[in-house]
Amino acid sequence: GTDGLEAMAAVRRGPVDRQPGHAHDISAQLAIPIASMELSAIPLEGWLTLVSDLTALPITLDPNGLLVAGLAADEPITVSSGDTTSGELLERVLAKHRLHFVEKSGQLLVMSQERERPRTSNYDVKELLPPGTADATPIAAWVRQLVEPNSWSSQVGTGDIQVVGSTLEVTHRQGVQVQVLV
Repeated sequence: GTDGLEAMAAVRRGPVDRQPGHAHDISAQLAIPIASMELSAIPLEGWLTLVSDLTALPITLDPNGLLVAGLAADEPITVSSGDTTSGELLERVLAKHRLHFVEKSGQLLVMSQERERPRTSNYDVKELLPPGTADATPIAAWVRQLVEPNSWSSQVGTGDIQVVGSTLEVTHRQGVQVQVLV
């Protein structure tokens, strides 16, 4: 029958699907026992697909996170583990490559460990301001509204924007910094 195929999940690249097709019990899937796994030179994305197929975990591979970690989806990895759970195996293997996973919208998002740490960057936005204007406050307001609106400190988030003339001093996670830059 097709029952087994319906339970299978796929590894996808890109943003997390905000409307997953069906609910997943992520904690139960992360607790699936794995007696042994020995693989060498398997592409990272191929290994994640294997784990997804074995556990029905929906996994999304963040391309920006790979970039930050200096990896490619086809990066060959080695996996050697016994008597563990799918969650512990994912944690150990990903950590060796400066990656980790977070649960988001009923899926696992694989991303760089660095991507979650706040950092500060300065953006000179004078070319976006009307001629003769040196105050970037309106641009800062747009950024707060358009780029992960619930993540800024004024809304009990983790990010902050300071305006210094025509410069935005943005303190936030790497993923948000990339969005601000674009």
